[in-house]
Amino acid sequence: MNCLCPGLVETKIVTEDQKDASHHPPKEMWMKPEEIAASFKTLVSGDGNGAVLLVLSKDVPPIYWPDVALPQVYALGAASVITDKWMRALTGRKLEYFGAKHMVTLVAVLVASLCFIGVIAARIFL
Repeated sequence: MNCLCPGLVETKIVTEDQKDASHHPPKEMWMKPEEIAASFKTLVSGDGNGAVLLVLSKDVPPIYWPDVALPQVYALGAASVITDKWMRALTGRKLEYFGAKHMVTLVAVLVASLCFIGVIAARIFL
């Protein structure tokens, strides 16, 4: 299974007013469906499984992330489960998705925990 992640694409759903809105990137960054189709062809013609192709704009070359390794998927899955358990314990709410902000928070908590354990160990053994 491969994944194509397109940026902004001009389709019938998007109006000119939406493209001109101040909170959207400039018109030059919007891509045509044909450009995304070309990127898709590149993705599916490659060998391997688990590849991700990030297509940000027509001025930026697509970013190809080959074959996301199974251990990485397991690690992200475990991190997602841990974060969901923390979220339920702290807020009583289920984690809707596991994203970059959750990963950063999880790493920060783990680093702080290791530092705390190191300080305690130093006081005990030194």
